[in-house]
Amino acid sequence: MKWRPIVGLGAALMILGAVGCRPRPVPTRPTGTVRVLCATYPVWLMTRSVTDGRSSVQTERLFAADLGCAHEHVMAPQDARRLASADVLIVNGLGLDDYASAAYRRVRPNGTIIVASRDVDRSLHRGGSSARQTSANPHLFASPWRYAAMARSVAASLGRYDPGGAAMYQRNARSLARRLEGLGDDFRTKLASMPNRRIITDHDVFDYLADDAGIEVAAVVRADPESDPGPSELIEIVRRAQRLHPAALFVEPGSGSRLGQTIAAEIGIPLAILDPVVQGPEDPEPDYYERAMRRNLRTLVHVLGRSGKP
Repeated sequence: MKWRPIVGLGAALMILGAVGCRPRPVPTRPTGTVRVLCATYPVWLMTRSVTDGRSSVQTERLFAADLGCAHEHVMAPQDARRLASADVLIVNGLGLDDYASAAYRRVRPNGTIIVASRDVDRSLHRGGSSARQTSANPHLFASPWRYAAMARSVAASLGRYDPGGAAMYQRNARSLARRLEGLGDDFRTKLASMPNRRIITDHDVFDYLADDAGIEVAAVVRADPESDPGPSELIEIVRRAQRLHPAALFVEPGSGSRLGQTIAAEIGIPLAILDPVVQGPEDPEPDYYERAMRRNLRTLVHVLGRSGKP
């Protein structure tokens, strides 16, 4: 993952004030071009599909496409400028991008914030790592089913902000949701016959995908995605895995590969990569998320299909 030089939020907002950008009211019924800014890559992909064909809406990302899933990010001056010029900010919510919402409120107190995860089911049924945590898991987007629900929620909120585009947003969201739910059904159907559907993951980004697909997350390597576990935690992870006999350890692209290799070798299971689509190309194809998830499905079928019963 590539990181850019950053400065403190306070400094960024001071720079913003120095160049003369000031908060201004956002009209309830927008006229002219509406600038919609998205705080995360998966939210941007989805919003781009939902607003497709609405020529008066300009959909942009707040951060670079390769930023990844930054739970904590310090705003740079250019980020603050993007926020100040946005009519609408769409965030993932659930604590993933609170810093973006807070910064937007400071520079655009009358601006509109849409929370993509609002009204989306966050329950887990198979004892995923988040079921053992007190805070909500924000990674709904890593499950096609929940991503579909997020698309519907965003379409409804955008329709209330821009009634003239409401029918188009709803139509686009329904089309996207049908494809995503069909993709999700493929996960469930093709993985149902796997001899061992118990896995370990790098952190809780795959909890919803696993839960919806009928897979059990037996353990996570990093309870905090921003830091590695200590020696005692690693010992407990290995002991737990040896008791539960998971089929494989899955990590994100470029994330925790050395640590993952060490743990997988100690347990005696394969290490494989799943992509939660937290980052990607600057100008992806419209079906980029769907193609990435189908690659994930092929990986799961290949890896779990070669494992024995636990």
